[in-house]
Amino acid sequence: MGKIVYHGTWSPKPPHEYDSSFHAGTKKAAQERLESGEGIPDGYGYFQAVHRYEVPEELISKKTYSDPHPGDTYHEVTKGKSLPHLPDESDTVSQYINDHEDRGQRSYVIPSHLVHSGMVKHLGAQWDIDPDDIRNAPVVNAMITMVGGKHDPTGLFIPK
Repeated sequence: MGKIVYHGTWSPKPPHEYDSSFHAGTKKAAQERLESGEGIPDGYGYFQAVHRYEVPEELISKKTYSDPHPGDTYHEVTKGKSLPHLPDESDTVSQYINDHEDRGQRSYVIPSHLVHSGMVKHLGAQWDIDPDDIRNAPVVNAMITMVGGKHDPTGLFIPK
């Protein structure tokens, strides 16, 4: 089994479907990204997903890179030692010290083509939607129809 990493998004599409590299890291990093709201594209934000990926260890570069936007944590973790910058494009998964979400932990840049080829596995997503947002009405209604139950005024879904 490979390393399990997570990516938080506000988009209905998983990040690898955009055909560019994407960042993934710890579950805490994905949750912190979603909680920050930073980078929410226009028209999104009413639902969130945390996607899981399995990355074979042999695809992860042995070299550790700097965060693309290093800050205080990076300098504390590296004790002032300089790390190389992330490569623009790669056929491997690059690892770096995250200085923004779950600071000090490893995060990874995954080229989408590694997911499309099956080398990196997309293990699905856990969705969290706002049932009070009118844009989610079709999803909430479908869920109620499929499993029964009701949506109470506090925003909780109560199964039968």
